[in-house]
Amino acid sequence: MSQPTEVGRPPLFGRQAELETIAAALVRPSSRGVAILGPAGVGKSRLATECCQLAEASGMAVVSAAANGSSARLVLGALAHLLPPASDLADLHQDLQPTRLLQSARIALTERAGGKPLVLSIDDAHHLDAVSAQLINQLVATDIGFVVLTIRSGETVPPAIASLWRDGFLDRIDLNELRHDDIAAMAASMLGISLDATALAWLVKTSGGNALFVRELLLSGRETGALVLDGQCWRLADRHVAHPNRSVVAPGSPRRSNELALSPRLAELVEERLGGVSAEQRRALDLLALAEPLGLEIAEELLGIDSLDVLDRRGLVRVVADGRRLSVALTHPLYVEALRRSPMSIRKRADLGLVAHRVTATGARRREDAVRIAGWQLARGGQADPEVLYRAALAAQLNFDDHSAIELATAGLNQNPSRHWAAEFALCRGLAFNRHGRFVDACVDLEYARSLAASDDQITRSALWLSSALLERDGSIAAAVAILDAALDDLTDEAQLLDIYLERATLLADSGAPTAAAKDLALIAGRSLSVEQSVLRALAEASIHLSAGRPESAVAVANAGLHDHLSNLQAATTYHPTSHFLPRILGLLDAGNFERAEHDARWIRKRAEDERRPIGLIGGQLFVALAFLHRGRARSATVAAKVAIETAPAQLPAYMLPMAWAVLAQAHALMGELGPAAEALAEFDRRANVVDGFAAIEALLAGARVAQATGRSDEAARLLRGGIEVSLARGNLRVAFAALDELVHFHRDRNAAAQLLALAGDGEGSLLAARVLQAHALLTADDVGESLAEAAAAFLALGMHLRAAEAGAQAVDRARLASDTRSMARFSHFVAAARAECEVPTSTSMVGVNAVVALTDRERQIATLVGQGGSSKEVAALLFVSIRTVDNHLQRIYAKVGVTNRKELAVAIGLHGFE
Repeated sequence: MSQPTEVGRPPLFGRQAELETIAAALVRPSSRGVAILGPAGVGKSRLATECCQLAEASGMAVVSAAANGSSARLVLGALAHLLPPASDLADLHQDLQPTRLLQSARIALTERAGGKPLVLSIDDAHHLDAVSAQLINQLVATDIGFVVLTIRSGETVPPAIASLWRDGFLDRIDLNELRHDDIAAMAASMLGISLDATALAWLVKTSGGNALFVRELLLSGRETGALVLDGQCWRLADRHVAHPNRSVVAPGSPRRSNELALSPRLAELVEERLGGVSAEQRRALDLLALAEPLGLEIAEELLGIDSLDVLDRRGLVRVVADGRRLSVALTHPLYVEALRRSPMSIRKRADLGLVAHRVTATGARRREDAVRIAGWQLARGGQADPEVLYRAALAAQLNFDDHSAIELATAGLNQNPSRHWAAEFALCRGLAFNRHGRFVDACVDLEYARSLAASDDQITRSALWLSSALLERDGSIAAAVAILDAALDDLTDEAQLLDIYLERATLLADSGAPTAAAKDLALIAGRSLSVEQSVLRALAEASIHLSAGRPESAVAVANAGLHDHLSNLQAATTYHPTSHFLPRILGLLDAGNFERAEHDARWIRKRAEDERRPIGLIGGQLFVALAFLHRGRARSATVAAKVAIETAPAQLPAYMLPMAWAVLAQAHALMGELGPAAEALAEFDRRANVVDGFAAIEALLAGARVAQATGRSDEAARLLRGGIEVSLARGNLRVAFAALDELVHFHRDRNAAAQLLALAGDGEGSLLAARVLQAHALLTADDVGESLAEAAAAFLALGMHLRAAEAGAQAVDRARLASDTRSMARFSHFVAAARAECEVPTSTSMVGVNAVVALTDRERQIATLVGQGGSSKEVAALLFVSIRTVDNHLQRIYAKVGVTNRKELAVAIGLHGFE
């Protein structure tokens, strides 16, 4: 565990490139300095300080000054301490004797330098008065030394300063916001342990990449308890509710329940940025904080164009385009949070009422308008109409804003509604929790809704959503199906019965029981389905295809289901639209399309980050790790799996965290890291009460590969054969194909090869085709390795470099047994090329890749020249080495390639493709 850094002096993050640019400029004779530009808090002053430290370390003298609003009103105010005493400058007015002023300044600065090269650093140079600006201009023009200026972007800069970089005297460096990875590193350094994915996503969004705000948010989070240390990472304190009767703050109020609290210091910092505005401008800021984004026409009508124009020029508000609508919003999330902290005054309450009235009068045509109007009503105080609140909560949910849906539904429950509305609010919030990955909370709400359900529709929805949440929470298919079976006994409406059958089919398919799932789908064959029902059917069918070893079909169905889901978002469904990506990504992996799978996984991770959905963040990270693992990029898979584990929230689907540990165990085993592999497998065993469904393959392979890597080959084979037996009984060819392939590849099991060939006709995909080639090669008795080489080439075409190298190594063994030196040489070259793309250490191999010794670069060079007819003398002259060195290399080359003379080497080289 790293130690937190000093609070007052965190390391410099995300500015290495800029610092290197400045360091290069410091030692370049033609350089006269740099101008560092950027918004407030982005790190200009800190970068300038680092520059000055570099200068001092290299023996230069640093002289510093800082301008501000007060010094700007005084002639030479910011530079007075650097110049001769005021009495000596009394007659040096700018309009009378500028030359003497320049001479006096040069003399004073030279004396301060004490004979060393001078660095003059001026912070906030945009605040320099006109005389000071002109003096700095002349000092730079006459090459006084190296000048470092920091300037806040968006401010009016004295022309004499701006001309310095425009005329090429100073290098201009524009600082942008910190990137995601830089913010993560800064947080980990300050806190000692990294933030989890949700907290990091919040920090990135709320800070806007501003280094000062990042620092203050982290300090504020620790001080206020908004950040809590939970095991291996820091998390946001959970301010959402888990019980239907627990209160939260309503949307639109000064402080939202899912936001970090601001410490007094951070609040003062933000208030300082917002200071110096008139009463009308402050009124505009307050209203925008509560009501943003506010339509431009309404904002101009209620707040006045003059006030908005001033705020726009100060960089406090901005106009944003949302489709065909122009709106006004504050420029930074922290401004919103700070302004919402202030009490709800009579003026604010009246303004919110005006905004709600105007938006309602214009038709409130957008779905999010209902959410905003309900939030404004609650923020003004009192109770809102339950139907209005429910419509708003449902609208938020349909707009994938589960945070607002949770808060609106909670506000409805807090009003002690009737039984009907209590059930609806609990259903809405439970679904939002479920889609957000908070399955424990979802089960509480949905159990409560189930106890209140009176209509068939409420009975159906509570059963559908509760069964899904239970399966994700506990991994128990039996408990989930029991909820659905109980609902079947209570329902008579055919449409509701179809919903239950579809949900049961989906759960069975997801749990790795495609045969049972297909029976439920058969019950609805030929029935007319609603949009929501079609979405469920697509999810079930995609998972059935996946488990049945038909990944390409699974991808096609998942794509169609996603399209239908996104095209028809008029009603709440059990699943988030990104749920279609689970069978899609796994289908792409099973089909051998690893690049597309990794692309989709990263897209899911980014989408989840934007929506602050922890389950999507961790799921996307886990799929990235899987893509790396399939390609044989074991080191990358290790890193990705560790990130998924370390940033995983407390509530995850029952299969997800065990699956991550299983992936990590496999990656360590491939790396030859046997201790970490065993530890990861033990962590998997500790958590994995269920290994069905999507995690089944990784669970099985983890145990087998760790056993194989630690020399327990018989145990590995026994595990694989047991997994095959169970999976075939359930109709799960996906697991069977993977386990049979493992027996073929690692154990040379001819019975498994025959079984794989017999079952392959029911499967599909390029990966299965490559596996079939290797199984066929194992059963080919009179082969010298050509069939294995063909399989290796198929794996290489898929980007599976380690697998290709391992299959190629088996081809080398075949050729060696057949004493076919030319084939040995050709296959060896193939293995070396494939092996070079792997991340597995050369000292480790599970199937003897290192039995093939690759030529070094020098050996390859000499072999090529000799193979082209060059004599030892000619080669030695070309390479500037001795003839003896060439002959020594040749003897090693002969031994490696399996030849005895130059003629055989030439033939081998031709087959190798060395040319």
